[in-house]
Amino acid sequence: VVTYTKNLQDAWIEAIADQTYTGEAITPTVIVKDGETTLTAGTDYTVAYADNTAAGTATVTITAVEGSDYSGTATATFTIAKADITMTTAPAAVSGLVYSGEAQTLITAGVASFGTVLYSTDGETYAEALPQGTAAGTYTVYYKVEGDANHNAFEAQTLSVTIATNKSDLNEAITAAETYYESIKDSNPDAAATLKDAIDAAKAVQGNADATQSEIETATQTLTDAVTAAQADVAKKRVSITIPAKSYVTRIDADKRQIETAVSGVSLYTVKSVTDSEVELTAELSVVKAEMPYLIYNDNDEEVTISIIVSTDEADDVQYDDVHFKGTLTDKTFTDDDMQAADHYVLSNGHDFVWVKDAGTLAAGKCWIELV
Repeated sequence: VVTYTKNLQDAWIEAIADQTYTGEAITPTVIVKDGETTLTAGTDYTVAYADNTAAGTATVTITAVEGSDYSGTATATFTIAKADITMTTAPAAVSGLVYSGEAQTLITAGVASFGTVLYSTDGETYAEALPQGTAAGTYTVYYKVEGDANHNAFEAQTLSVTIATNKSDLNEAITAAETYYESIKDSNPDAAATLKDAIDAAKAVQGNADATQSEIETATQTLTDAVTAAQADVAKKRVSITIPAKSYVTRIDADKRQIETAVSGVSLYTVKSVTDSEVELTAELSVVKAEMPYLIYNDNDEEVTISIIVSTDEADDVQYDDVHFKGTLTDKTFTDDDMQAADHYVLSNGHDFVWVKDAGTLAAGKCWIELV
């Protein structure tokens, strides 16, 4: 008895669909047909796989089962494609970021099905660290995952993240400035008017949705400086004095003094010396020391009103006749004994020192010449 067998043919193996990399050995089902007859695995043939784990080309080999109607081997190949990388947790923009002057993380971390998520703020330089931003503005954040032999790269995606400008300091500065403005607008209208201009300028920035953080900070500092300047201006103790034409006014004050705005023909003096026949004045002064009696002379042909303020400069080193030229910061009462001890001369008509015969009271802030 002679038994004939058929040799297995490569062409009998039907095409195997492309597979996708899983990290495990891939063993797709093999269909073998001899014409219209479908062979049975395990009865007619056995199957073996090679190179069937990594992405690439895998091989299937079928071998005839001894004692079956077939003999020999046949082979076929199939493709294992690279797997796509997916984001199991996608990065997300951090919401509600407001400028603080410190670096802030822009996005939450992403997790990929394979590999490490990389981030960039310029689309060129990538790193594992989550990107940060400091300046106010809108940032574009890129993220991607690099592929390998078995995985397709996850191409770069983008997120838009905004760090909003911070106007809290500006808002507080405006509130404080407006409160101070209300407190001085009646008593110090000039300082208040200047401050009001600064407040209005700051409010313009406050209401500008497109203002940059730099503009906001500049407006805040400018307004703060304006309040400081107004406070310094208000802190100056002003005394308004009206001086008749061709006359002197004598005063004494607790602080350094100077004329706020120079007036032609109006000058400050103190007494340099006193004799039995005359009172000699110093050269014209720009500043008077604290508690130094002084005279203001109006050389004009009409009365002049001037403002005297605390000096912000160092007082000139002026020597004056403090033996004879005196002043009082409070009401000064002269007794009969005082009048017996010395002669007292005050300005009675604005330009003449007149001898005071009887005891009495001299108003605060006034000066006199005392001769023993």
